[in-house]
Amino acid sequence: MIMTQGEWISVADRLPKAYEDVLVYSKGEFFIAYIGYRYRGWLFYEATSSEEFPVEYWMELPPKPKAE
Repeated sequence: MIMTQGEWISVADRLPKAYEDVLVYSKGEFFIAYIGYRYRGWLFYEATSSEEFPVEYWMELPPKPKAE
């Protein structure tokens, strides 16, 4: 599967690699989160939970800026 940057991926289709920071969408909100397989679920950097905000879609984060 060829994926261009910025495509939303349904969690029903596939999940990101473990411990890879991604942008997630849930209930009209956006968060930075990652999958922690040890904990069997999404982990958010914000004070929220995947029970309150079940992740529907995710996408890779853009690359970091290059130093000039």
